[in-house]
Amino acid sequence: MEEKRLAEAYDQRVEEMDAYMKKAGVLSREFDNDLVWRLIQTVKVVNQNKIEIQFRSGIVMVQRLDVWGN
Repeated sequence: MEEKRLAEAYDQRVEEMDAYMKKAGVLSREFDNDLVWRLIQTVKVVNQNKIEIQFRSGIVMVQRLDVWGN
């Protein structure tokens, strides 16, 4: 029962994102705050050189940060 509920919630999120992307236009090169809020669940600072981004879909991405000198 729980798996079915999670699958339905996932399907609903996919449909909402699809509708939003059709409305907003995929080729936009400007920052879209609404899209970011829809896609990302959390951003965790691991240390000064690394962040961890968790998407609402469950995917977790670790991003290394390059520090540039003055």
